[in-house]
Amino acid sequence: MKKRFFQALAGSGVVLFLFMPATAEELYSCLYNGTSSTYRAAEATRMRALGAVCDRLTAAERVTCAIDGVKLDYSREESRRLMNEKPDAVCETESKLLVNVRADASQARSTSRHATFDMIGKEIIYFRLGSSRLSARSSALLAAFSRKYGSGSYRFTITGYADASGSSRFNHTLSLKRAGRVRDALIDFGISADNIISVNALGEESLRYRTRNGQPYILNRAVEIRAYQ
Repeated sequence: MKKRFFQALAGSGVVLFLFMPATAEELYSCLYNGTSSTYRAAEATRMRALGAVCDRLTAAERVTCAIDGVKLDYSREESRRLMNEKPDAVCETESKLLVNVRADASQARSTSRHATFDMIGKEIIYFRLGSSRLSARSSALLAAFSRKYGSGSYRFTITGYADASGSSRFNHTLSLKRAGRVRDALIDFGISADNIISVNALGEESLRYRTRNGQPYILNRAVEIRAYQ
């Protein structure tokens, strides 16, 4: 059946595009002189030549940390060290949120402790090409999301994306505008601004789906909201 389908499709002149989820870049945790750090494949090869012991990070071992609006992947050990050094860092795994909290705002940074929250829900909002305007459907989805999670002591992260159809700078700015629009809408619908832990823009730097030659694709023009408890 599949063979006949593709034969008929080929004879029809229809061009079939297959969109694949973007594969995460290979990362390695390398131990060198008693310190563990995260490297890309080429850098890990150079570290091995210096005598470092490197292990490839699995998806479960990766932690994505945001600092000043920039998101990068780290090993679990390095993410904990990063959070100790950068009290404003916000780190996420596939299912958890890690932040620094203090019992008293007047306390020194060294008294900060890490708090872990479990992801309990998420929503993805899509946008038209080159636009940061929320559609009526998107507004309805955000209103429903806010009704579900707005009354509890939940924490939220917001990440904006773009496809690769424009320049890198344009796409980063666009993804930031999209994330900001979603943040403002959530606040308008009743979610406390204090509970929105981070708002990040990844532009085209971390495409959600690979496309051919930067072809526009709606699933890359998105904002992802995660709710944690």
